[in-house]
Amino acid sequence: MCDGRNAVIHMDVSFAEKVKLMQAARAFLMPSNCGESFGLVAVEAMACGTPVIALNDGAVPEIVKEGGVLCADMESMIEGVRMAERIKPRMCRKNTERFSRENMAKNYLRLYRDMLEGREW
Repeated sequence: MCDGRNAVIHMDVSFAEKVKLMQAARAFLMPSNCGESFGLVAVEAMACGTPVIALNDGAVPEIVKEGGVLCADMESMIEGVRMAERIKPRMCRKNTERFSRENMAKNYLRLYRDMLEGREW
């Protein structure tokens, strides 16, 4: 169903080409409905400044936040693409800073300390 003009599938591209494609994309569609525990691909797209249009599933709402649009179903993803034009690339990139190595390590340490001290997590 991809016409090669409005919708194109890029198979087996290099990392550098993938980054260029993500940076140039109008939006990144994530129609996953499998209870995604952490959508790394969503973070990668937003890190490139590309808004993520995703189904409201699994951990996606926690990941996307200001970097995209959460949709209830496939039909609402069409409107999500239109809404993506209002999301600035800087907002997408800023949203991903929460997932830096430093922040992840700090949060894991806090979680481990809480567990060791018997606090609920």
